[in-house]
Amino acid sequence: MNIALEIVSTEQLEILKNFYALYLHDLSEFSPTLHPNENGFFEFDAFELICNRDELSPYFITYERKYVGFLLFAKTPFTAPETDFCINDLFLLKAYRGKNIADQAILELLKQNKGTYYVMQLKSNKTAIHFWEKFYQKNGIQYQAAEKMDGDDLCLTQTFTVPSLLSKL
Repeated sequence: MNIALEIVSTEQLEILKNFYALYLHDLSEFSPTLHPNENGFFEFDAFELICNRDELSPYFITYERKYVGFLLFAKTPFTAPETDFCINDLFLLKAYRGKNIADQAILELLKQNKGTYYVMQLKSNKTAIHFWEKFYQKNGIQYQAAEKMDGDDLCLTQTFTVPSLLSKL
């Protein structure tokens, strides 16, 4: 499978913005706080922050050299307390879901960045919860889970440490 992570360049930010609109559209099913703007476009209100902070790294997920999704990788201070990294957002176009593409992209990220990770899903997003549970199980990842409120949304969180996983990845 030809899957890769590609850091989003400044010239590609418009493409990322379009992917974010699709991602937020998908999430709007699970969060009453997500709505399109007056032009019918879902906008990430902190998008400019992604472009201007070294601690936030957006990556395209590519499959067969096509952009099929993205993930937003965050470092402190954009992580939970006592964690080094956060996989903040993860999105794949629907046609590419269920094909092990996201798994391979995440594993590539974990191989490149050793430390303690934080991941969060909306509790009402059963598909995302199932994806992460299956990912942890397939890869033998031991994690600590908790519930937390994020604004008006109830979320599930997981933390895990990568160094102990490296021999398995």
